[in-house]
Amino acid sequence: MNNRDPKWHDLYKLEISSGKLTQIRENKDRITNWIFDWDEQPRIAMRTPEDGSTEFLAASENGKFNKIYAVSALESVYPYAFTKNNDQLYIETNKGVENNFIKLVLLDPANGKTTDVEKDPMNRVDFRYAVFSDLSRELIYTSYTDEKERLYFRDKAFEADYNLLKSKFTGTEIRVNSLTKDERKWLFSVSGDTKVTTVYFFDRDSKKIIEQYTPRPKLKTYEAYLSPMEPIKYKSSDGMEIPAYLTLPKNVEPKKLPLLVFPHGGPWGRSYWGFNSYAQLFANRGFAVLDPNFRGSTGYGKKFLDGGNLEWGKLMQDDITWGVKHLVEQGIVDPKRVTIMGGSYGGYATLAGLAFTPDVYAAGVDIVGPSNLFTLLNTIPPYWEAARKVFELRMGSEKTEEGKKLLKEASPLFSAAKIKAPLLIIQGANDPRVKKDESDQIVSALRDLNRTVQYILADDEGHGFDKPVNNMAMIAASEKFLAQYAGTRYQEDMPADVANRLKEMTVDIKTVKAVK
Repeated sequence: MNNRDPKWHDLYKLEISSGKLTQIRENKDRITNWIFDWDEQPRIAMRTPEDGSTEFLAASENGKFNKIYAVSALESVYPYAFTKNNDQLYIETNKGVENNFIKLVLLDPANGKTTDVEKDPMNRVDFRYAVFSDLSRELIYTSYTDEKERLYFRDKAFEADYNLLKSKFTGTEIRVNSLTKDERKWLFSVSGDTKVTTVYFFDRDSKKIIEQYTPRPKLKTYEAYLSPMEPIKYKSSDGMEIPAYLTLPKNVEPKKLPLLVFPHGGPWGRSYWGFNSYAQLFANRGFAVLDPNFRGSTGYGKKFLDGGNLEWGKLMQDDITWGVKHLVEQGIVDPKRVTIMGGSYGGYATLAGLAFTPDVYAAGVDIVGPSNLFTLLNTIPPYWEAARKVFELRMGSEKTEEGKKLLKEASPLFSAAKIKAPLLIIQGANDPRVKKDESDQIVSALRDLNRTVQYILADDEGHGFDKPVNNMAMIAASEKFLAQYAGTRYQEDMPADVANRLKEMTVDIKTVKAVK
């Protein structure tokens, strides 16, 4: 809990029956995580020094912690589980210049030595995660996410049951969500690009499969109308290969289509193959939808991730722009009907696209996207203190003149005059990550420049919308807005509560004041 110091979490024991809290350790050492062994003993603490690196500290008999392992601020490390006898720890890491891809290794807490366990057999992507048995304390399987997910099994009996389920649900991805204590019964989910997620029960002994529920029961009856999501690749401005996903409207010839580019947030994350509600909605309306994994995205190795360092609004944006060019050159997309929409970093990429490549886009929808990288960095939440140095290294530091220059050039706010395309901005008033000021600044600037800008502000939302009525109102406004400039279909009617909420959230831009 970080009630003592908002930046750092102290370690407590919680008695569930009474709510009694007992502090185990006060955190004045920049500790970010605790690793417990199979006997529930805290064995290793993870620490982030001011240089942004990550250290593993092993507990000694005298109660002190000794540093046994460390990675730099731009390297990755994550713990999983101890071996069955608690003498070594499974971790994932890409430490060292020789390791481009994250791999699974064993770490010896006694001396800090590591032993390789596994890396991607195809040498294409990072190690993603490992699953262990609470019964045997052994590794069951590992996962890698390429164009789609690949699993590699250590437990052959588990693999046989998993493959049985795969044979029943072809063309899908299956995720084992939870197991009974004896691991003989599972809850597993089935999903795919045109398959709405559904959860099932599975008895490993009887092989009985029983459907449980789906979060989208009404949509399930329309699966035949959903559009496939296809993995694609294209070259960026400097020749780097960019992986992406393309969803095309169903039963429509893929020629001269309107395009919606939908960059993911983060930016240190990635888009995945599977059911995507935004892609499906806008493909239904007639758009081709492009989900690009631009450089700086995770999962494709250290070089690809680091390729985005100090490239906000530059090569990272090129990776998106060249995806548009690729689809235009193929004849799939009409260059006059290209739009862009995204949330968080995807919102930033929307603003950057309209500001830095104003001739590419006909319209944009920015959802909780930062417009000014100076104010973004100055409002990093206290609980993100451990990551502050990484932001400086990957975005630029305002502590140096060169860093200030980079941040200013990459901030769409300072290029607002270049924006020509109409823009819809969507913001949560209580956003702790991308403050309301980020949207107020760009709305105010565009209004004063007599540009077409609309503003939706939810007084009861934060970083993205969670309440269904707010989400529906936001989507209704977005599809109508984009349809004006891309010539696509949209649903004009909506339930009364959604229409009323949209009216409440729509801001008169004349009233917006930017904080200086």
